[in-house]
Amino acid sequence: MKIGIMGGTFNPIHNGHMEMAEIATDVFGLDDVMLIPTGNPPHKSKGNILSKHERYELCLLSVAKYDNVFVSSIEIDRDGYTYTIDTLNELEKVYGLKDDIYFIIGGDTVLQLEKWREFKEVFKRCKFIAFGRVGMDTASILNKIEFLKNEYGAKIGYITADIMDIASRDLRDMIKNGKSVEGFIPQKAVEYINRHNLYK
Repeated sequence: MKIGIMGGTFNPIHNGHMEMAEIATDVFGLDDVMLIPTGNPPHKSKGNILSKHERYELCLLSVAKYDNVFVSSIEIDRDGYTYTIDTLNELEKVYGLKDDIYFIIGGDTVLQLEKWREFKEVFKRCKFIAFGRVGMDTASILNKIEFLKNEYGAKIGYITADIMDIASRDLRDMIKNGKSVEGFIPQKAVEYINRHNLYK
């Protein structure tokens, strides 16, 4: 089994996330993709983040039409800050996952991997799929990937794909300003956001 893991605040989840899951599945032959919304991300300010339960619900609604994409609550169920190494330990304990695990990340995240807690152990325990997009410094990212491979034995695949290029913060601003986000966010999630008056 090849399992893709996509962690994130998902504040809110959007169609770009879902496109990444689909493309990673096709290119790397993944059997399933697990979305893991973060509980208390250590690198985010709390001021404009929905509750972890609301973000989890948005993810559930967004994956309903996919056969191989599902959502895990292992990080929102955990107290304190959430780190990837803890998630890997939990995945093995809760799901018994010892198959190939592929963390799906944005290409720019490659430049930050050495700052992750116990990153050397993370490199031993999983592989990465990094997505590049227009506007990124591709040369720097590819150089970094080569360095991480040679220095730590990291396994990182790189994909350049035409993915919807919009940030969650832009979507929050659109909602706050009364603009429609249909087409940017899965429809069932849009309905939930409108029904509960979120991000207003």
